[in-house]
Amino acid sequence: MQKGLQAGYWEWDMKGDLPFDNLELMSRLGYKKSDLKLRPFWLGKIPDDSLQVLRQQLKIHIDSHAKMPFNQEVCFLREGDTPQYIIFTGRIIKWDKNKEPLLMLGSYFNVTHQHETEVELEQARSFLNRTNQAALIGGWEIDMETLKVSWTLGTKRLFGLPDDFTPDKDNFSHFFYDGDREELEAAFGLAVTEGKSYDLELRITNTSGEEIWTRTIGQSDFEEGRCRRVYGTFQDITRQKRDEEKVLMKKRQLEAFISTAPAALAMLDRSFNYIAASKIWMASYNVDVAAIIGKNHLEVFHEISDEWKEYMRRCVLGESFKRDEDPFYRRDGKLEWLRWEIKPWYEEPGKVGGILLFTDLITEKKKAKEDLIKAKEEAEVALQAKSRFLSVMSHEIRTPMNAVIGFSNLLLENPREDQEEYLKLLKFSADNLLVIINDILSLSKMDEGMVTLEMVDFNLKELLENVCAINKQATIEKGIGLKLCYDNRLPLIIKGDTVSFGQARRFDVRNKTDHTKKYSIELQNGSLLLMKGDMQHYWEHRIAKSNKVLGGRINLTFRVINK
Repeated sequence: MQKGLQAGYWEWDMKGDLPFDNLELMSRLGYKKSDLKLRPFWLGKIPDDSLQVLRQQLKIHIDSHAKMPFNQEVCFLREGDTPQYIIFTGRIIKWDKNKEPLLMLGSYFNVTHQHETEVELEQARSFLNRTNQAALIGGWEIDMETLKVSWTLGTKRLFGLPDDFTPDKDNFSHFFYDGDREELEAAFGLAVTEGKSYDLELRITNTSGEEIWTRTIGQSDFEEGRCRRVYGTFQDITRQKRDEEKVLMKKRQLEAFISTAPAALAMLDRSFNYIAASKIWMASYNVDVAAIIGKNHLEVFHEISDEWKEYMRRCVLGESFKRDEDPFYRRDGKLEWLRWEIKPWYEEPGKVGGILLFTDLITEKKKAKEDLIKAKEEAEVALQAKSRFLSVMSHEIRTPMNAVIGFSNLLLENPREDQEEYLKLLKFSADNLLVIINDILSLSKMDEGMVTLEMVDFNLKELLENVCAINKQATIEKGIGLKLCYDNRLPLIIKGDTVSFGQARRFDVRNKTDHTKKYSIELQNGSLLLMKGDMQHYWEHRIAKSNKVLGGRINLTFRVINK
């Protein structure tokens, strides 16, 4: 069809098949000669349904002898082009003597653009309905002149009503809860009288008995000072309200936890205003929790450093920070030490609601730690002093002892017979005392981890004889018999630390069957443990457990064996 063709005139010699079997008319309708090779010219260019309606309307017009007007829309098709819709109007103006039609005149008008607009409008209306249903939104309107109420499908379905439901100004208010209904009526009245729009969150009960939260929006149009109409939307926000209630519940639980937490905790919103704080927070910073709720943290603690402010700003963006030790000056200038952590809390996944502050005043712990370090340093100094003292003392005593040992050796070179045994005991005691002095010196070495055990050859039998000889006088005075029995199968010379044979040890003696029966015995140098009778059969002895570093010794245990 020709672009821009809108209207025209046509006439029909009614001896033909159809008014459009007219070459001139078809050309004016936009067809080329190459399109009009076959007759009738309209063949294949008018859809069958449109052609059928056209024939019916022509027949009605002819049968009524032109009393019924002819007015018909006809669709024309063309390959590669969009359908064109033409409205034809006309009238038979000439008849023969038998009242058969001879000539018909008329006009045409191209309404294709209006058709396209109607299709687009219907598509837009359908899309809007689907969008509203997806968003759970419905529209409404009240004509204040006629009081006619109009609802969209979304509104009807929101209330649980059938699609053919006809609303009026009185048959829907009962859906709203008491209290909410009065709020809506008051807002609607102000919209009508003063032109004030409203945006409310109200509860309704639909026809299924379900509670639904709605966002109800209304606004009015005025002409010449009078309200002509009020219109708006209803939106189902039930899910949103349920989510808000869950968030609020979690927030209240978090507030309750923080307020009773056994630590210094505070909860702030995104603007750093206090939502909750624990009692320990109040005690730690000497503030009244009830008085600071709602106040800004930066105003309550105006001395906060710029570094801390930056931490808080970044925390709102999702970062977390902590310090194990951090100095903090109070308003009075007192230095405190803090262990702290700051992290965001979330209203929902990905949405930061504010920040949580945890602090622990560790000033006393810090002082105790410093005191402990100082005490350790002082102890180390004292230990070094003790080591130096032992070292000096042992060296001072060793000088006269070396003299005693030297003179003993000289006397033993040519002893008298009655003095030889005593001189040997004197030399043994002096040598043993010198070893003890060396052990005192070893105590200082032990603190430095330098103590070592000697591994030398010595005569075991001679050592035991000397031990018995030293303690002989004490046994005589106490009326105790002391006799050394040395098994000849034992070697005379063994390797070891000779001084360890004379150190005192504590022994535990306990019953073999009843371990609750036990005794503790300390055996000094030269002491013997003698077990006989039931003792040797039902009791056992062992060295007591101890964390103390102990020297070595030879333990001699004698059992009385009756043959």
